[in-house]
Amino acid sequence: MQGSRPSVRGFYWRENQLVGNLGDALAPILLDALGYELSPRTRPDATVLNPGRCLIVIGSLLNDYDLPPLGPSIDVWGCGWKGIYPSRATLATLRIHAVRGPHTIARLGLPAGTPLGDPVLLLPRLTMRLIPPHGRTVVVPHISRAR
Repeated sequence: MQGSRPSVRGFYWRENQLVGNLGDALAPILLDALGYELSPRTRPDATVLNPGRCLIVIGSLLNDYDLPPLGPSIDVWGCGWKGIYPSRATLATLRIHAVRGPHTIARLGLPAGTPLGDPVLLLPRLTMRLIPPHGRTVVVPHISRAR
């Protein structure tokens, strides 16, 4: 472990890009609020709590395009289905702790008792970031509209 906080190997979409996706960019903030440091997938196993594994907590990543580059052993906490069915081989690489919602459970054929919920919903309870009301509208465009 590095520093005073335990580290977990994880991934969030566009983690090394200047322009990211708001939801995915919240992954390190969420883990920080829970007391963990999100470590790059390239960090040596000896410094992380989940050696040989990769944690994904936010995003619509449950498909054959996004998952294989993350490694052979992936922990899923709150991710969603993107509309593209993953193969059985890809699903076999996952340890599913929770998914975003009932649509993901149905489309992926997961057991009815699979825990549900987007982890970002925890942020207001986990962080003390108070933003004073400003009376204006805030627009956060979809990542595909970044240009």
